[in-house]
This record gives sequence, C-alpha cells and structure tokens, in this order.
Amino acid sequence: MTTYICFATAVILTFACGGGHDSVGLEEASGIETDTLIVIDSIGVLMGDSCYMIGDIIKAEALPGGNVILFDRSTGFISTFDENGEFVFSFGGLGEAPGKFNLPGQMTVLGDGRIAVLDWMDREVCFFSAEGEYLGSRPNLGFEMPLTMTSVGDSCFVLYSCPTRQIEETYKMGYELNIWEGMSEEPRATPFSHLFDFGMEEYDFRPGYLAVAAGSNGRVYLHRMNSEEYLIEVLDLYGQPIDSIYSEALRLSWDNIERYPNVPYATFRVTIDDESKQLSG
Repeated sequence: MTTYICFATAVILTFACGGGHDSVGLEEASGIETDTLIVIDSIGVLMGDSCYMIGDIIKAEALPGGNVILFDRSTGFISTFDENGEFVFSFGGLGEAPGKFNLPGQMTVLGDGRIAVLDWMDREVCFFSAEGEYLGSRPNLGFEMPLTMTSVGDSCFVLYSCPTRQIEETYKMGYELNIWEGMSEEPRATPFSHLFDFGMEEYDFRPGYLAVAAGSNGRVYLHRMNSEEYLIEVLDLYGQPIDSIYSEALRLSWDNIERYPNVPYATFRVTIDDESKQLSG
C-alpha cells in the first residue's frame, strides 16, 4: 500500500522554508529527506475588488465538484470560488440574525455536502447547504475555543477545542475531542478529555496537545504531541480504537535546528492507491 500525503494552505503558504534558509541541517541531523513546498496558485488581492479582499482566513476547504470555500473571520463571510479562483458567491457575515455569526470559530464541509460552522460567541454550530442556504443550528455544550474542526464519514465531524463549561458545581477548563453527528445536541463520542477545575494553580497542559485529522472513510486519526514516540491512533465514529500507525521518533537538539521552528496551519489529503480512496482533513 502506497500512501501520499500532501500539505497545502489556502492562500498564503508559510512553511519552514524561505527566508534564506534551507533544510540541509535537518536532513544531515535526521537522515530524513525533506521536500520544499511551492505556491502554484492563489486567491485574493491586497487592494481592489472587495469579493477578493480577504482579512483573516479561518479555514479553506474543497466542495464536491471542485469549488473552494474560504471562511474569513474579519467579515464572517464564507466565500465560494471556482476551480480557477473566480469568485462565485458568499454567505454568512457578522450579526445577530440566523445564519450570521458573532464570533466565527471554525468550519468544515461534511461528507454529505453540508457546511458546518461553529460560532464561538453564540455557542452554536450553524449548518448551510453548499449553495449557502441556512439549514438551522444546534447549541454547544458550553463556551469553547475551537482548535480543529474536520468532517468524518457522511454526516459527522470532529471538534478538538479548549472548552469552558460548568459541570455540576464546578467550572471545568482544558482540552477535549468530541465526535458529533450532524445537528445532534450531544456528542456521539468523547475519545479524549483533559480538563481541570478552574483556578487550579498547578496543572500540566501538555497532555492536552493533540494533532487530529479525519476522513470520508469514517476514521479519526489522533496523535498525542506530548509523547516520546510517534504513534497515530486510529478511531472509529464511536471513538473506539481500531488500529494504530507507529514510527520511531527522532528528537533533534536545538543545535541541529537552523531557525526557530514555526508550526504551520495546513490541510492535507491522503491518497491510498490500491484502495482508490481519498482521505481529507
């Protein structure tokens, strides 16, 4: 089985390259061959047509049929562009009315084509058709800052967030990973939770740091970043472990790193040749 992994940001690519530095030091230290990513196309203008002026992109995802949608936090608009980067239409926006957002948080395109959008301030997830029609909303469990929101299967999505919610007589904070089914008001599963009582002086945040992705095959891929080994846990739609992907980890000292490492925000697609499937997250 051959697997290809491709990382790509939506409009601006800020990866660990450029700036007069190369990856020779990393290759020499680790023995791992590295690739250089290049921009092949872009959407947006600095000045000009307001349809192409983008302020703060939260998320960019592909729609069935080849179109691309961008979620702009500064305006609250979700804009659709065709495969040539031409503006098609936009919907959403900032405001109090149904289908508007007070504080845009995250977005994902579900497997059935619907668009799910988390409104951070209003504590709800709004649903739209691919044509921008408002379909309704469901409330959040509490106030939560979204870190990753990605679709899995036909109608589910994964939400990795920093929640603040009241549980009995105590306010809890920390990190949590939930799997949701469409507009259901309760998560289908909570595979991971690392919460603490609000005001606790000594608390280790590091176990809460995760890297999460999911795919149309109904699988959730989870890597605990505070780990001595490189282990990807594979879960089903009910949060149950069904497989794992393991590789030896290589820890580099600061002396082997030529520049301060940046953590990019990117989306990725995995193609598995012999099964003719594509996983995107």
